[in-house]
Amino acid sequence: MIIRSEYNLALIFNTTLFPFTHPDIDESLDKKSYKLNPTTKPQSLAEPRSYVDGNIASKKGCTISINNNRQILSAQGNNIKRVLASVDDLKDISVQDFQLDLTEDILFCELIAKFIIGGYTCPIDDMGKFMDDKYSSFDEIMGTETSSYDIRIVPKGAIPSSKNWFDIKIFPRPTRPESEYYASVIYRSENIDHTLTFASEVNSKIESLIGLIGGS
Repeated sequence: MIIRSEYNLALIFNTTLFPFTHPDIDESLDKKSYKLNPTTKPQSLAEPRSYVDGNIASKKGCTISINNNRQILSAQGNNIKRVLASVDDLKDISVQDFQLDLTEDILFCELIAKFIIGGYTCPIDDMGKFMDDKYSSFDEIMGTETSSYDIRIVPKGAIPSSKNWFDIKIFPRPTRPESEYYASVIYRSENIDHTLTFASEVNSKIESLIGLIGGS
């Protein structure tokens, strides 16, 4: 059972000039019924491109953020369905208001998620048993019985700097290792739809992986 979760779903652009400037992005988000954050607005329009940075708007528990230096437009929240809905809004704004081509102008789409998962018998024991045969070869070197404390899953043969990559870490939550797991997820793809589909399934995937490790 997922006790707590956080999601950050980001669109990383590769345009020559990052287009989401004030007041245009504010007006676009306002049309989508977002509450604007007045503290991120520039004090004047002295420059032709007035950039905004940080958390610029929110709606239904989701926060919209901009990072101009890295050309990132993202949505964060605790409910993946609402975060996905906000990213749909960002896609619409990008195409309709800023005339971007999502295939050409986005470098990749990335999900970062964190979970606390409970309802399991004893995560620290289950984790040790899951990799027991492999870790027993370390016992003689260490002079004591050893075991795995975490599981890390990445795509075979891929490198971490790839635009198409995932990294899933699962381990007993340090403060409650006998009852809860902690999991973190990074998933990115050049294909936006691949990332969005994975994001829509990420909760069930994490629970399935933990079920394989040791048991509910």
